[in-house]
Amino acid sequence: MIFRLHALAVFLRRALRNETEQLIIAARLEREVLLDWLGTTENGLLDREAEDRLAAIGGARKKGQPVRVLRRDRRSMVPREISALFCVHTASEGPQWREIDAGMLVPGDLVELRAGDAIPCPVRLLSCDDFHVDQSRLTGSSVPVRKHAGLGQGKALQDFPNLAVPGMMVASGRALAVVVAGGPVASPREPARVEKAAPSSYGFLVAQR
Repeated sequence: MIFRLHALAVFLRRALRNETEQLIIAARLEREVLLDWLGTTENGLLDREAEDRLAAIGGARKKGQPVRVLRRDRRSMVPREISALFCVHTASEGPQWREIDAGMLVPGDLVELRAGDAIPCPVRLLSCDDFHVDQSRLTGSSVPVRKHAGLGQGKALQDFPNLAVPGMMVASGRALAVVVAGGPVASPREPARVEKAAPSSYGFLVAQR
């Protein structure tokens, strides 16, 4: 019994360290490199990609909260030429904003955060519009903190200006963010081209491809 409790404690410490390290890496990556590292795009994940990740690592820990997520229908990847040749009629084309339960979020999902929302899981901010969070549950301070989408540095996770974590509430404004950790230990791809990252653009609207 004691051995099992010790093993569980070691596992939890390791999981927490891994998630913290992932968030710190995410805070320091340029936008293009960050999205590549998480295996996602400016248009969000495909349905099948989200389903595979949900089955592999589980969803966010906060359930029962509605959240707006940008997803692409699996049929949107059918080329127009193929659709015309085989008379395949897609229900939708391109990315769509949908409302899902926060427990279904996975790493790489793009979410919209608005005033009154609770942060459902650890995210990196991609773009912000006068975005302030209430982190009194974490720090005890009732003064809203302004966040931004540029590269960030900090000591504690709540100190990073481009990260938002559970325990925070959106006080005002809105933001576009990417889910970094959707479970105890997320496993995004290894970062690539960190030193050759192209300059970021921080417009709020999602680029359409």
